Amino acid sequence: EPQEPQQQEPQEPQQEQRPYVPDVDQSCMECICQASSSCDLTAKCNYEGTHDYFCGPYVISWAYWYDGGKHGFTGKPDDFETCLVDKECAEKTVRGYMRRYGRDCDGSGTVDCSDFARMHKLGFKQCGSDSILDSAYWQSFELCHMDNVDEKNNDILEIDARNKAREYDDRKR
Repeated sequence: EPQEPQQQEPQEPQQEQRPYVPDVDQSCMECICQASSSCDLTAKCNYEGTHDYFCGPYVISWAYWYDGGKHGFTGKPDDFETCLVDKECAEKTVRGYMRRYGRDCDGSGTVDCSDFARMHKLGFKQCGSDSILDSAYWQSFELCHMDNVDEKNNDILEIDARNKAREYDDRKR
């Protein structure tokens, strides 16, 4: 008796494998803040051009705040402004945005602080653009980030040196 052809389940389109997205650590946040406004904690909301309205020390738009999780939302029209001029609430927004959209913008193979800084300024769709590299924002970010990387490496070297000294002392006994 002939078998009926089996219906194939429709295949989901193959999704691009998303890399691991770490949390944005505080030193990275500080460098993004530094690059955005010299981390001006008194920064309010301002229009840049005719339609672009940005708020707070992280210089964030309403759309970014919305995509970052609408932190501080109570239903009032100025909730986003209230959140973004508050550094802690603005940082929740940045972390929410990066958690949602985090990607390897610069093609380094990992998602790191440089990618977060690119996404913060250019948005996740444009973050691969190297146009950012000539900007004052990027120069400020790089200066801050390089200092932090150097400090972390020095800490690692100091710990490594202490461990080696301890091993040497243990062998001498």
